[in-house]
Amino acid sequence: MPARIVETRALAGYSARPRGGFSVSLQADAVPRSNRGIHALEHSQLGRLQLFMVPRRMQGALTEFEIILK
Repeated sequence: MPARIVETRALAGYSARPRGGFSVSLQADAVPRSNRGIHALEHSQLGRLQLFMVPRRMQGALTEFEIILK
């Protein structure tokens, strides 16, 4: 599913990541709200990543998802 990054933000609190935790918000064509769960992301340098995505809201023909990395 093609998506576009709309926001990234640092997360406060403990993180096992060297630079701390963060979240990424993505927008994609509208999909059912039940489409939460673990999805594969292909990255040109990091390869295939398994990420937990949660749909946050639908805006017209778009769905906004959030991914949290702690």
